[in-house]
Amino acid sequence: MKLHLFIPPAISLLIAGWWLIPQAKEITHLESTVAHLTKTARPDRTHPNPPTHDLRDWKKSAVRLSNELSDQQRKEFDGQLKVMSRRDLLAVLLEMEATELSEAEKSLARSYLRQLFSLDPQLTFDQFGGHLFDQTKLFATSLRFCFGGWAKSDPASATAWLDQQIVDGKFESQNPSHDFLRRILENHIFHGLLVTHPQQAAARLESYTHEQRKFILSSFYQVPEDEQIGYATLIRSSFSPEDATVAFSHFIEPYAIGPQLSKSKIYEQATAAMNRIDASPAERETMIQAAIPHTFRDIADQGTVTIGDLDEFRQWCDAEAPAITAKLTGEVLAAAVTRSENLHYAEAAEMIMSYHQSDPSDETITRFLEGESTPDYPEIATQLAGLISDESLRREWIERLQPDSSH
Repeated sequence: MKLHLFIPPAISLLIAGWWLIPQAKEITHLESTVAHLTKTARPDRTHPNPPTHDLRDWKKSAVRLSNELSDQQRKEFDGQLKVMSRRDLLAVLLEMEATELSEAEKSLARSYLRQLFSLDPQLTFDQFGGHLFDQTKLFATSLRFCFGGWAKSDPASATAWLDQQIVDGKFESQNPSHDFLRRILENHIFHGLLVTHPQQAAARLESYTHEQRKFILSSFYQVPEDEQIGYATLIRSSFSPEDATVAFSHFIEPYAIGPQLSKSKIYEQATAAMNRIDASPAERETMIQAAIPHTFRDIADQGTVTIGDLDEFRQWCDAEAPAITAKLTGEVLAAAVTRSENLHYAEAAEMIMSYHQSDPSDETITRFLEGESTPDYPEIATQLAGLISDESLRREWIERLQPDSSH
């Protein structure tokens, strides 16, 4: 059984006299904590090759690391760090925590923390977990990442630690950052439990507020493919159809966004992802609307958007979510114009006119006109607005596009 260490608060020395100074308290805290660890901890493994440079001298180590190291020197440092005992790591970290550090020393301290975490996550969070609640603290950001690893490797212990913080009232502050922190940590816990204890994950989900559930479930894209079906089932059973659809909104983004993706593969991968969770028509519409405008921004960043790109998209969208093909045509072109140096507004407007002639839709035009670039081209935009079939909507847009319009 893994031994988890508990480090009690240091007992303050009762020293009579006016010469008692804060530094004495820091030294006492350090000595008491390390002494307790020495008595209670199981012996650390010895290493056959002791380090040639003593990393317990963190000040010298920070100076050494502030100079550019060769690959071999960096490898040696990493090896020396890995053979440090928990006792030595904790002693160094407690001393550094009580000291005003340079940037190089802060970076070194975080390396020590990560190594202590790799040896004993429970000890790391029992001793330094308070840093999470104050972004000015040295280890605030590092511990967020560490907690994610802990929740994945040992969700039961990570859950117990988080629940204790809740009982202790750590999240009751009016500080909005604490509410966001709670969501982040609960998100890690949920995904950690989902893999090994799905029933516990579902039960914990029920204890969250509505907003916490939306936040956690909308991180669907983090779930491995072989777990996505179960996750989708959990979402649908936990929410109304409307909220479940929102939770799915970012699902296909990893398959449809990113300049590294081949245009020919985007639609194939997105379709496979939606089919994998048996997405409903409403879910598909939400996923596509959230992702595809970003897809076209990426395409525009790589060069320009052609009529062929639009034709390929429209053909795919007609097959997956035909109700939104027209309006998304306008949206993606508007998004592309703002990003591409090779796609002029007039050229994009001609594409819109072409599609409007073959498949008349006011939404194709209005969604394009809502783009960021429209105010820079009032004449072209006004010509497009004149094609809107709905009389009141056409009049509204023509008025909006006038130079003196207050809309």
